[in-house]
Amino acid sequence: MPPTKCALLIASPYGELEGPENDVEMISRVLHKRGFQISQCCGSAATRDGIRSAWHDLISQISPDDTVVIYYSGHGGEALSVKSADQQDSSQPRRLQYIVPIDYKEVPGEFHGISEEELSQWLLDTTNKTQNVTVILDCCHSGRMVRDSRYVNTSRRKNLPTTLYHNIALYIQSLQEKGLLRERTHLGDNPHAVRIAAAAPWESAYEYENDWGMPVGALTEALVRVIEETDDDHISWKTVMLRVQELVNTSFPQQHPRVEGPHTRFLFSLDGRDSTSLFIKQDGHDKAIIKAGRIAGVREKNIYTVMPPGSEVVNSQSQIATATVIDASGFDAVATLTWKNGSCQFPCGGALAFLAEEALYKWPVSVPADIAALQKHVEQSKLIRCSYDNETCPLVNINQQGGKLTVTNKYGVEVFSQRFYGKDPTSAMYKAAVEVADRIARAQHFLVDTSDSSEEHLRHDLQIELGLVDEGRHGRIINPTGEDSITENSNIFITLKNHDAYGSLFVSVFEVEVNGQINPVTENPDGIDLPPGWSHTIGGSKARLEGLKVKWPRNISKAKPVMDTLVVVISSDPVNLQFLTSPEIASRRAITNQSSLEARLLRLVQGADRLIATEKKMAKTRYDIVQLPFLLQPLSSQNTQF
Repeated sequence: MPPTKCALLIASPYGELEGPENDVEMISRVLHKRGFQISQCCGSAATRDGIRSAWHDLISQISPDDTVVIYYSGHGGEALSVKSADQQDSSQPRRLQYIVPIDYKEVPGEFHGISEEELSQWLLDTTNKTQNVTVILDCCHSGRMVRDSRYVNTSRRKNLPTTLYHNIALYIQSLQEKGLLRERTHLGDNPHAVRIAAAAPWESAYEYENDWGMPVGALTEALVRVIEETDDDHISWKTVMLRVQELVNTSFPQQHPRVEGPHTRFLFSLDGRDSTSLFIKQDGHDKAIIKAGRIAGVREKNIYTVMPPGSEVVNSQSQIATATVIDASGFDAVATLTWKNGSCQFPCGGALAFLAEEALYKWPVSVPADIAALQKHVEQSKLIRCSYDNETCPLVNINQQGGKLTVTNKYGVEVFSQRFYGKDPTSAMYKAAVEVADRIARAQHFLVDTSDSSEEHLRHDLQIELGLVDEGRHGRIINPTGEDSITENSNIFITLKNHDAYGSLFVSVFEVEVNGQINPVTENPDGIDLPPGWSHTIGGSKARLEGLKVKWPRNISKAKPVMDTLVVVISSDPVNLQFLTSPEIASRRAITNQSSLEARLLRLVQGADRLIATEKKMAKTRYDIVQLPFLLQPLSSQNTQF
């Protein structure tokens, strides 16, 4: 019997979520085109028993060599142990995660979700039948699947009620006693399944209304778009997710989709390419075509080392040429060649291109097509570029109309406005508008930066709590989903607690305003030193909790609330990131002799042409970045209901 392609698509619109069934419709369309037989468990059918039964039915039907996709859209949740690091049983995780079926309910002493341990057991049973398995979870285990706050008037809170850690732990124990969990595993323990997640465990995943007014998950819409754009099955999940991250981060910089497991596999296949090389063929004497384009992360100014076919690594002695990209379309790129080692042509079958230096990603900006002078200023920028025809969500819009030159961000907030007299603005006005767009792009790079490298990713257990100061006391806690609000001139506090049992953490906090301005929150330039078990309250002192005043950004209208974000940088060693707050300081700072984290962020804010692979001698600082977004309400609208 020939192998089949099977997909189980689950949509649980628990509470007031509106997008999960639309997500399933989108993912079903793209899978159907690729020959999948599709089973759905959606809406009222997506109960705990219904999801369990549908997954078990799938397991019973599949055979070795079958291709399997399991997709879920809905809420996720997480319960944290209240015990400190020295009290915690080492055999018990501090976080217990779960997904939320449509019949989820809160009952004292009970748990009615589906735990990660159950999902892991079902996934293990699936990969025991076939190893060609892809799992896609468009949810977030922080319990923060939220609506896009650009639609403030229709947005509703999507946070789940707090679930007690003890209830889930007892439920898992009962499953073990009944023999329903043969071994305690986690999704990340399965080496055979490609796992795509909408966000990091502590981040929000977003549902929003797209350009057609349809509520959809940000991950699902981006993933479907990239797969539909791909005309080559020989593209890896890792490459696909790089493009997905770019699409999601344009609108939601606080959400970082990720792929785990055997991500070098080609789409829905066991085959893959461990090497990071791309196929390249010669086109004339000094040019070549790389058979991959923007969808695969190939950008103008990328530099590649050209090696003979069959090469697994770069070897300078057998290098054929260096290729510099001068033009990139969706699926192809044109590069100029610099010949090496006396070579003057490629082998007949082509060659392999290995990335040597990666160009900095330029954020798309919408500009009027008939204003060449403005386009020229944009294209001279190191941080932004004119948007392509098929890009629907630029970072900012620069426009001139009615005698005004304006810059409007993706949320519709006007961040720059200058009146001009005559037919067109002056060159200096265009330059000023582009500088504002550059500032927003610089902040966007900071917001979307993550430690993707396993060598640099810092695993930690830092508890972060943001709240309001109420007459010198701890007041209302702010839920950092991007939907909770703080009124201007309010005083806030940030409590940091290091639950790690071993290493110290160094914490720096910055504020990113809607206009792209980055402000320091922590005073110590090297960050706050938190030894194991220690805590610190920003805005507090031994005598009194005074808090830090949240001010309205300069030159921004108070007609409506604006997005504001606190960014927490957590590192294994002291790092000085004060250059983030000033382009002038950054321009005078040398990239060399810095830690890997400092060097990376410095390149981003400087707009360095290329991000060169970190040298071995550069100190490897492990780090993580956590965002606390909120809506900043103007005083004039503090009584308005949203």
